[in-house]
Amino acid sequence: MSGDGFGNGMLLSRHTRLIAAFNHMHIFIDPDPDTARSWDERKRLFDLPRSTWKDYDPAVLSKGGGIFERSAKSIALSPEARRVLGIQQENLAPNQLIQALLRQDVDLLWFGGIGTYIKSKHETHNDAGDRANDSLRVNADTLRAKVIGEGANLGLTQRGRVEYALLGGRLNTDAIDNSAGVDTSDHEVNIKIGVDDQIAAGRIPAAERTAFLASMTDEVENLVLRDNYLQTQGLSVAEAEAPQALDRHVRLMEVLERRGRLDRAVEFLPDAELIAQRGANRKGLTRPELAVLLAHAKMVLYDELLASDLPDQPELQTELLAYFPSRMREAGPEILKAHRLRREIIAALVTNEVVNRMGPSFIQDTEARTSRNAPSVARAYLITRDVFDLPEIWNSIEALDNKTPANTQIRLLLAVSVAADQAVRWFMRSSLPLDIGARVRQFQPGIRALAGQVSQVLPESERRLAAERQARHVEAGRNKRLKIGIADWIKRLHRPAMGRQLIALDGRFE
Repeated sequence: MSGDGFGNGMLLSRHTRLIAAFNHMHIFIDPDPDTARSWDERKRLFDLPRSTWKDYDPAVLSKGGGIFERSAKSIALSPEARRVLGIQQENLAPNQLIQALLRQDVDLLWFGGIGTYIKSKHETHNDAGDRANDSLRVNADTLRAKVIGEGANLGLTQRGRVEYALLGGRLNTDAIDNSAGVDTSDHEVNIKIGVDDQIAAGRIPAAERTAFLASMTDEVENLVLRDNYLQTQGLSVAEAEAPQALDRHVRLMEVLERRGRLDRAVEFLPDAELIAQRGANRKGLTRPELAVLLAHAKMVLYDELLASDLPDQPELQTELLAYFPSRMREAGPEILKAHRLRREIIAALVTNEVVNRMGPSFIQDTEARTSRNAPSVARAYLITRDVFDLPEIWNSIEALDNKTPANTQIRLLLAVSVAADQAVRWFMRSSLPLDIGARVRQFQPGIRALAGQVSQVLPESERRLAAERQARHVEAGRNKRLKIGIADWIKRLHRPAMGRQLIALDGRFE
């Protein structure tokens, strides 16, 4: 239907009730869609070499539905269409009808094509920079959709996104919603370099290159989706603690400004006056603003890690191999370890993980508290992650997707990040060198032993508290396998009494 971004996306759920759509040629209205039949019809159109809404079978439309030309002077609306759209007029000009569609009270307003259709009420149409759609554009404060998705570039201005978010709307930014495409391109380039190296080494026949690449499509898709799952999850966790983290986020912006890495005015991030207003209203940065801050935090950390020796650490070769599909790892792991972009790949992997898991301000906050640099913080994070088997805990929490409320999962993820933050600082303040492999070998066995003895190690009062917390988490998650008790005792790691227990368990703890 004139664009993969819309057509393919509309096939991702068989439960989508597509009430209306528009593009540069047509306006589609289906007042009471049959979800199964309409999905089948959209799939039929999508599979055609080319298609427009005019190819849609009218027999599939519900009563009062229609497909209208945008070139028409006026569009006659059926009683069914007027009722579902909340429109009194029997006839509307196409542009007026599109404005009404943008303001509909729906679950999802999704942009799958080019054009900036929403601005802030404080902006002019010239500010939007899209003259072709000036006659269609509406203000963010008139929107009633619960969620906005930007499957295309700049469906909203950034100030429009912030205005909508402050009014309770749910959205990311176009960069976040489209990041899988960029990630796919990165994987494609790095995979092709690796495959060509394996062909040159005789591990893959040159004649099989195309088929070999095609065979990895599904796995690459899963790798990319996993990256983007973690990025949006990290954004959700940052949003959940945004009011309490406002001071930390302001400090991060100030640090980036001093380094010349951020211009708040250009990025439409709040100035001191707006920050004061947010603080007085107990509000933090909005999700679109956090998305911008997340991106800048990643760019700065990536540069610092790439300039350090962290990407050269042998322990991180496991991360490098996991980036590639399994068939490539099987064909020649030693060749992938010598990949010409291995340092850049590792730096990007560590950057994404640290910021996604610990938040955009984690690196700068820890630098300020410990007077150590970003690569050292990243090393301490990697040690903490492996010593405490944090991926196992994260996987348990993520296994609750669609089984428990998202805010419950976010609370659990926050608990783990708080515990991990304390452990990171412990390692950084110790006299121990931040040798990743050595520290993991030194601490992991004792920590694992301790995990099975929590009830014996904790004082009685804290033992009861831990049991109560675990019971609440299990009840909230409806998953008895959720190993949330670990988060309780990690949080106590910094206490002197707990430290003595650790030393008693393993004499190597110093």
